[in-house]
Amino acid sequence: MFIILLFVIAVASLNITILLTMSVNEKKPYIGMLLTLGMTPQRIMKIFTIHGLRIGFLGTGLGTAFGLFLCYFLKTFPVIKIPDVYYDQSLPIKINPTWVFWVVLSTLLITFLSSLLPAKKASQLNPIEALRTGH
Repeated sequence: MFIILLFVIAVASLNITILLTMSVNEKKPYIGMLLTLGMTPQRIMKIFTIHGLRIGFLGTGLGTAFGLFLCYFLKTFPVIKIPDVYYDQSLPIKINPTWVFWVVLSTLLITFLSSLLPAKKASQLNPIEALRTGH
């Protein structure tokens, strides 16, 4: 299950990368202006990395809360029935806090790594080219 969740998280992290790349392309003139006014490329990279991490923390928090709520709900109210061939009549659910921790930690790490590429692109913009393509 851990591997399956990591694949789902990897696909979701592509959305973060695409979102940040579109944000960098949309804000090119502003990034160029900030670079022209003296902001360092490291600070630009830090801004976009923090933006990606905020998205990741929000998504991870909401996803974890919803998943734990759903597990609690299904454990309390056995809605999903399985055939009579098996010993249990309802879906067995066990929440392991260690696995939840590792999935959350892996999600945040993948989110961080997926935000680095657009942040690096934003920090390497040529200020003159970025201002030229402005509005």
